[in-house]
Amino acid sequence: MKNKIHKSYTSQIESADEDLSAIGQQLAGFEYLPKMSILLVVSDSDEIWIKRSVESVLNQLYPSVELCICDNASERPHVKEALEEVAEADNRVKVCALREPENLERAYNQALSMTTGDFVALLGQGDELS
Repeated sequence: MKNKIHKSYTSQIESADEDLSAIGQQLAGFEYLPKMSILLVVSDSDEIWIKRSVESVLNQLYPSVELCICDNASERPHVKEALEEVAEADNRVKVCALREPENLERAYNQALSMTTGDFVALLGQGDELS
């Protein structure tokens, strides 16, 4: 029974890899890829959640994406460090920081002001794109 489960699981992984490869090939053939702007507001989040949210956006197959992050006046020093690190590592990431905490709508509007995309989506802190 264990071998059947292992073979089935391996087959599913191979099938998923083939699907991802086919999607990548289709994307490469498109004449125009609209840019997707993903907005993220962080407020004293744990570093693990910041990185997981960021990685979930940057690891997408769709290549035409930017991540606009607004630090809503976080007081924990690792937040600024983590955001600087991801912005330096990938030019698709833009970061701004508010001096005083604002309500969520104003913080998202600040992130929105950095976008250059054709479409915009919101990502909550700690959320991940599949």
